Amino acid sequence: MRERSIASFRRRTQRLKGHQSNEPKEKLIREVIIPEVINIQELANRMSERAVDVIRLLMKQGAMHKITDVIDADTAQLIAEEMATPSSAWPRQTSRKACSIPLTIRPIPNRVRLS
Repeated sequence: MRERSIASFRRRTQRLKGHQSNEPKEKLIREVIIPEVINIQELANRMSERAVDVIRLLMKQGAMHKITDVIDADTAQLIAEEMATPSSAWPRQTSRKACSIPLTIRPIPNRVRLS
């Protein structure tokens, strides 16, 4: 009869150890900088939370979202405050004059010739 390999035995013991440690881990708190728009997955990553928990919180508030949906800064800040994560929003530009990059618009040609 064939015996288990050492690697197989180690994998089995690690798997059993992993299931025994169901203790909640210490929550990592980070300062989150929130842009004007952000998707739910990125927000969860920045807050070091699970995206499922963020979606669950949104569902409790009556909004149905997917993990790839984009939310605005106000909603993201409410979520961060609800999950007890310190957050700050990027400064918003209220007018075109606030932008430091000059805006130049060139007309798009109707036809493109390939020679």
